[in-house]
Amino acid sequence: MPHEEGKAIDELYVVEWSKSQCALHIQALKDSVRAARLRFANDEPPPNDYTIIYVGDEEGAHEVARQLRPTVAARYDAVKASQASR
Repeated sequence: MPHEEGKAIDELYVVEWSKSQCALHIQALKDSVRAARLRFANDEPPPNDYTIIYVGDEEGAHEVARQLRPTVAARYDAVKASQASR
């Protein structure tokens, strides 16, 4: 039986950011932790450069992602413009 703290993780979400993909990703914290523990158990490296930049409830995660999308889009445009000028 999970203790009280274990129940809270079911209600938490993360916003992750990838510089290399210039992208945001939202997922349940429990899924993020489960995948990380599985990689650890199998001695596998992380599959990407996603970094957690927010932890909170699902509504908050979507709001943070909405607020950050213009910044991510501007960075994406800057990368594309830089690549096009080469």
